[in-house]
Amino acid sequence: HDLAVSPDGTTVYAGRKTYANYTWRTGILSFDAATGAKRATHPTCESGLGGLSVSADGRRLVGRGSYDAAAWN
Repeated sequence: HDLAVSPDGTTVYAGRKTYANYTWRTGILSFDAATGAKRATHPTCESGLGGLSVSADGRRLVGRGSYDAAAWN
């Protein structure tokens, strides 16, 4: 659903929205930008988020929804 790249260009984050039991959920996956290899699966957020952004220091990823937001370390 959405992508973000770390400030140093080494990691790509992908947001994946799913709908189950009348609830949107957003899962985040991270990948090595050079090889495309999966690095990690991050905890699922109980909301349909998009608009992913990475903090300037690369330590946090933020997603926003229509009425909410979530952050991952």
